[in-house]
Amino acid sequence: MTVQEMLLVILAEECSEVTHRATKALRFGINETNNLEQLFEEFIDVLAIWEMLGLGEDVLFNATNHVRNMIEEKKFRVIETLKRSFECGSLQENPEALL
Repeated sequence: MTVQEMLLVILAEECSEVTHRATKALRFGINETNNLEQLFEEFIDVLAIWEMLGLGEDVLFNATNHVRNMIEEKKFRVIETLKRSFECGSLQENPEALL
């Protein structure tokens, strides 16, 4: 599997997590038990992977420092996961190139 393919898998997973948080917000209300905050955090994760795929970095051009930091933290966590996948042999490309 290439890095791009692995990132697409991660993107699909993150989108699923957005779906999960959105349905929780629908069932219990957007303001119940921090649903809005949790939904936003999952959305940030999607944006981080989107940016890593190079699919429109200009979308984030006006991101605040807080959002930018959240995205960078997520990207770091994803790179660490990709490194483990590379070490296990399920990822063909060394993710160090993303750094």
